[in-house]
Amino acid sequence: FPTADFLSHESCDVGDWGSVRRWFGQHRYDLILHLGAETSHNATPEQYWHTNVIGTTVMVQWAKQQGARFVYTSTDYCYPGTGQHSETDPVFPRNAYSWSKLGGECAAQLYDKSVIIRGSWYETLHLQRAATDAYTSKVPVATAAMQIATIATSGLTGIVNVGGPRRSLYEIALEANQRVQPIPRSEVQCGYPFPRDVSLNLTRVKSLG
Repeated sequence: FPTADFLSHESCDVGDWGSVRRWFGQHRYDLILHLGAETSHNATPEQYWHTNVIGTTVMVQWAKQQGARFVYTSTDYCYPGTGQHSETDPVFPRNAYSWSKLGGECAAQLYDKSVIIRGSWYETLHLQRAATDAYTSKVPVATAAMQIATIATSGLTGIVNVGGPRRSLYEIALEANQRVQPIPRSEVQCGYPFPRDVSLNLTRVKSLG
């Protein structure tokens, strides 16, 4: 999107109604991609709420006011972790972050020009130890960006999964570190129940060609 405005936290704090009003009061859009989020694993509940729930609600309000198409990136961690999840599967977030992203989804669902994207992506997965029995459809961020751009300019609404083939975290980590140590999922230390399989059914996104 070469002509897009890419907003920083300083130019538009999504959790601050006044900050968002100052920006959108002077700019109008046909398409809004809400990609900002609090993603830190050790953020406080207030930080998650401020950015991921309130911030998304504020952005949805402005998208509706301007009649813009609204794109919201959520997470595959909304799924319960039983594998090959389709968009109609039940949800069961595993940590505070994914609960807050599901809260943002609820706000987006209230606007009929919204599309919610579930998936996960990485720039480089520098891990020293990675689980051989934890599976995902995680893809490089450049791949995810192309999928998201395609969805954003399509007519799809509702929830859409994005990603790649089902692979273990160990397989993905090998791309960056050939000496990564294989471990079982039970040895992963992350502070919350680590999902067994958040791989995704990609039938809907593949329908776009």
